[in-house]
Amino acid sequence: MTSDKFVDPQMINQLEQEANAITKDLDCMLKKLKTKMFEASTITRESFDVYDQTVTNYCAAIEETSNKTCALINMCETFDKEFSNVYALAKNIKNIRKQLDALQYSIK
Repeated sequence: MTSDKFVDPQMINQLEQEANAITKDLDCMLKKLKTKMFEASTITRESFDVYDQTVTNYCAAIEETSNKTCALINMCETFDKEFSNVYALAKNIKNIRKQLDALQYSIK
């Protein structure tokens, strides 16, 4: 039994060249993909770092604002206590003014 069919060597060479070209293209594509994935990973890590820093700064800002608000409230309470004397003085001044008015009216 002999086979009348034979394999064309040029066709095999052509297939081999096409396979090599595809291999090179695939290798190039995978290298680019690796680079892009590394870049995406770096950007993702940086994004998480920025998020973490933002949360940390936000918490610090809230704490600072809260502390300053408490200090302001304490200062207002202190002023209120200190100004209670001013109200008493104002009342005394009004009484003196009324007495002066009454004295002035009686002199006329």
